[in-house]
Amino acid sequence: MLCILFICFVYACQPKDIFFDYHTFNKMQWGRKDTVCFKRQFEDSLKRYPIILETRKDVKYPYQDLWIEFQIIENDSVCISTDTIHLHLNDLNGKPIGTGFGTLYQQTDTIDPNFRALNSSEKTFKIRHLMSDEYLYGISDIGLHVDMDQK
Repeated sequence: MLCILFICFVYACQPKDIFFDYHTFNKMQWGRKDTVCFKRQFEDSLKRYPIILETRKDVKYPYQDLWIEFQIIENDSVCISTDTIHLHLNDLNGKPIGTGFGTLYQQTDTIDPNFRALNSSEKTFKIRHLMSDEYLYGISDIGLHVDMDQK
């Protein structure tokens, strides 16, 4: 009985995610032509949804930052938003920013704190790196997290 109560308590304390998914890169390398896509259906056009990007990287990632293009496509055809986003992954001394231990670190960045799906439709979130390297080594995963707004 105590075990069931503990499981219910832990489940009740979890955030009310509506979408949380990761894309894992093979051999920790992200090709310039490799666009990561996440699809999500939105039912409520009145709510605001924080969109959060999570980046997992190896301590051997060679740069301080990561430049990405972030697009939102509606119904697989209409681009409703395109942004160039600058993420700081290491500090000036090369120390990883974020949480982690060993060689893998995770960083969380809010891309849009108040996204509104202006109509009930499927949205595709596309992410690609804009760095000069053909293959970006040391990026393990990119994750997209869309939260229910608590306001």
